[in-house]
Amino acid sequence: MIDISPYWVYAGNLNCSYMMWDHMKIVEFIAMEIYNKFPDRQDRRLCIGDNTPMSGACDGHPGSSHAGCYVMDTNYYTLGKNNTTQYRPGKKGDACYELTYIWDESNGWPGNDPNKLLKDVFDWERNYYFVKRLKDFFPKTNLITNSVIRNYIMDEVKKKYGQNAATEFFKSMGSDLNPVYKHSHHFHMSLGDEIIYP
Repeated sequence: MIDISPYWVYAGNLNCSYMMWDHMKIVEFIAMEIYNKFPDRQDRRLCIGDNTPMSGACDGHPGSSHAGCYVMDTNYYTLGKNNTTQYRPGKKGDACYELTYIWDESNGWPGNDPNKLLKDVFDWERNYYFVKRLKDFFPKTNLITNSVIRNYIMDEVKKKYGQNAATEFFKSMGSDLNPVYKHSHHFHMSLGDEIIYP
């Protein structure tokens, strides 16, 4: 995968940068939608982390969690100056390389404390829209996030779009509180092998 798009940037391991062509074109289309739907955000690009290797396992990930060429990690969308919540695009010294913190990490890993999620930085609406649109195209999508993040997005979705929308979001989203997998700092998603064109 080569970063040639104004709508997304690849920041993962180059050995794990593979994705089924149809899947990637849809992800790019969704990233373009989000880019245009939220023109006021400072960083409008989707930041993609590790996808899958040509074969075998992706370094730094357990077992076959990144196998199949339709698995990907993405940084979270933020309200900060960039969407660099874990995976870093560019190189040291580049503005996009600098991390945007979505948690208060002053006392170590905060991922099980709802009060530590920086709600003035975490962009719940773009992250919700991203998940919703993925589910529109990929009915077998299995997404994993941090439990605090999932619950926060659900609460905000319920306020703005109603209980039905929050329930649908809940169905599509797994979660955990395990710091090892770092879902407090990135989405993990398996898009599945089925595509529906709405």
